[in-house]
Amino acid sequence: MTGTVLEFAITTPDSLAVRPLVPQDGPLLERLFERLTDERELGGARGPADAVSAYIALPEGKGYEDKVLLGVWRGDVLIGAIDCIRDHPRTGTWTFGMFALDPRYRLGGRGLAVLRGFERAAAARGAVEMRAGIRPENVGGTRFAEMAGYRGEGRSRADPDLVVYRHELDR
Repeated sequence: MTGTVLEFAITTPDSLAVRPLVPQDGPLLERLFERLTDERELGGARGPADAVSAYIALPEGKGYEDKVLLGVWRGDVLIGAIDCIRDHPRTGTWTFGMFALDPRYRLGGRGLAVLRGFERAAAARGAVEMRAGIRPENVGGTRFAEMAGYRGEGRSRADPDLVVYRHELDR
C-alpha cells in the first residue's frame, strides 16, 4: 500500500505534526478510537476492526495510490487521524472518510489548524474541493464542518444516513 504521501507541521502552541500512518501504528489508532467517546455516544463506536479497516477500506474503483491516511501527532502521542480519498467521486474532489481528533485536544483551534493544513496540502496536489459525509446526529462534527465553511448539500446517495458537506478550496 503506497498511498498519496502528505506530511506537514501545524503551527499551534503544542506544535502538532501530521504524517502518514503506517501499519505499525495500528495499536495507537485503536487507542485513539477508544478515546472518541462522542463516537460511542452516537452509536458509531470504533474497535480493532475499524483500525484495520482504516488502512484497507477503499471505495469502488479506487486504489491505494488514491488513499491518504495520516496521523496527527503531539510528540509521540497520536491525537488524531485523517482518512481521505483523492479524486473521489470526481477528479479534483477529495473525500474524507474520517477526520478525528481526541476530544481532549479539540479546543484551542487545533482541529481547524489541522484541517486548513490538510486542505493546503491537498490543493497543492490538485484538489479543488473537499467533501465529507456526516451523520446528522453528530452535532459536533456538523458544527465544526459549518464553522470551517463546509456547506451541507443533502443526503448521500451512497449512504442515506450521511449528509454530504462540501468546501471549495482557495487556489
